[in-house]
Amino acid sequence: SWFAYRNEAPVNNAIFANKSVVSQYNRETIVFFANFTDDNGTSSVVLTVGDGASSTNYSASLYNGSNTNGYWSYNTSFFAGGASYTYNFTAFDGDKAAISSNAPLVITQNSSWNLNHTINNSAADLTGAFPMTAKVDCNTNTNPSVTVTEARNGSIQAIGTSTSVTQNPAYGDLAWLCSSSSNVNYSSISSTFYTNVSKGSVNVSLFLNGTHNNRTYLVLQTVNASAFKNITGEGNLTLQRNSSNVAFGVNNAEESNQTSAISQTFNYSACFSASENYSASCREFWANFDAPPAFQWFSLNLSNGTQYSPFGSVGVLGNSIQVFANFSDDNGVDAVVLSWNSSNYTMSLWNGSVTNGVWNYNLTLQKGAGFYDFNFTANDTQASGNLSSTSTFNNSVNTSWSVSQDYNAYTINLSTWINQFNGSYASTTRIYCYSVGIPSIMSPTFNLYLNGTLKASGTQITEYNETPVVGFWNYSCYSAGNQNYSTAFKERYFNVSLGMVNLTLHLNGSNSNRAYVFGQTVNASGFSNVSALVFRLLRNATIVANSTTPTENNASLAAGDYNYSLYWQGNENYSTAMQQWFANVCFERLERQHFLQRKRDSQCFSE
Repeated sequence: SWFAYRNEAPVNNAIFANKSVVSQYNRETIVFFANFTDDNGTSSVVLTVGDGASSTNYSASLYNGSNTNGYWSYNTSFFAGGASYTYNFTAFDGDKAAISSNAPLVITQNSSWNLNHTINNSAADLTGAFPMTAKVDCNTNTNPSVTVTEARNGSIQAIGTSTSVTQNPAYGDLAWLCSSSSNVNYSSISSTFYTNVSKGSVNVSLFLNGTHNNRTYLVLQTVNASAFKNITGEGNLTLQRNSSNVAFGVNNAEESNQTSAISQTFNYSACFSASENYSASCREFWANFDAPPAFQWFSLNLSNGTQYSPFGSVGVLGNSIQVFANFSDDNGVDAVVLSWNSSNYTMSLWNGSVTNGVWNYNLTLQKGAGFYDFNFTANDTQASGNLSSTSTFNNSVNTSWSVSQDYNAYTINLSTWINQFNGSYASTTRIYCYSVGIPSIMSPTFNLYLNGTLKASGTQITEYNETPVVGFWNYSCYSAGNQNYSTAFKERYFNVSLGMVNLTLHLNGSNSNRAYVFGQTVNASGFSNVSALVFRLLRNATIVANSTTPTENNASLAAGDYNYSLYWQGNENYSTAMQQWFANVCFERLERQHFLQRKRDSQCFSE
């Protein structure tokens, strides 16, 4: 039998999405769902978003269930924002199709996004003085980025997805606006910060002859004033002297070679006038002209009050000279220095006042005969400082004052001394030579000669020791003098005779004749008071020893008489000398007799 087959279209039971309102800024994913049933099974499902020609089709896939009864889905997030859409599903079963009803979908703009807007990396206004640097940056946190515009007081400075502007804003308040216009995904947004720039300060420098301060000048000295500022390219400098403009300049202003013949003050000021970006600034210093102390007179007096003319006078060496100088000054003299033969001495106020006074120093002459050059330097002190250089405050009174060489008062009085005028060789001669009544600082040099040979030299020869050889000697002391003293000469004589040699001869320790019993040994030894001489020891005129201390030891002699002699032959410094003793060697039993008028010797004779 035959059955009739009827093919029905799929039936849509539901259509929906996980979200009906979507924020495009967050790129949220939309999941579309549709449920279809079909006896024969649904073969495919198509999602359609939009209407008419602007619609877009997407192939859905079976999400859950089966093709006879299942849920079909499609995931997407790529829709333009700021718009409303409709969507539906179409299911196919062979040659049949079923279309679902339409459902709404809304894609909204993002109105909560941010601009990253900073000045010098800070999201705040910038306040400071000119000159200053402002680095203004702007960008967004969107993805994808949107276009931003940076404007300064309404004037566009930069456009882009990220902008950066670096400028040196001028004096005043500037508004920096970063903005982004609305689009399908994002609403419009803006951010404003300000740069508040005050006027900058200018450092004006003023120099008077290179000194950045008030300065004092001697009358007729010149003032050189120069002014500078520490900025370039804006504003001018004006230099004034006593409120009158004397020089102008962009970066510097100068006035040179100004002077005054009288005591007065110049007021110098250097000013920078206010400009577009800088405030006014001035510097002021004073140039004070002052007359130096005026020299009036001087005098030189000996300490006993006798007045001496300062030209060609004869002074007495070693005396104290009173030096006086009179100075006057309207500001007052604070110091006077006496320069005497290149040595400086500070004088004291002796009479009057610092405005008109006599200054004194008592000087002791040390160099004696000759010419003395001297001058005075007076210093003037003001509140601005001490004017103490001879190149500025110098009043020199140059003259000469002589001290002659006095041959009467200053002839050298030599004192010479010798301990003996006659002596024998090896005796020490002590000699003195020095001056009498002359200060050591002024003493000339003395030379001591022995028979014309220089032996000692000095200002005081207080002792010279010499051991001369035999002969006749001349000692002389001589000085050629010096600036203050004339020559001097004295001499002494000394006669040196031959020295004496004292000999000592011992026989077995006795300094005498000696008797021995036959068989005893003889020991002979000799020495003298002069250890360096070589002597001869003789027995019966035959030399047995020759040295500084000759000896003969343990001599065994036959019975008889033996003559021992210690002999020195003499030389150019010592005379000859001899000592002798007899050694008698005898038997034990000799008859009683005298030997050389000697009584019986108990060592040689027995009873």
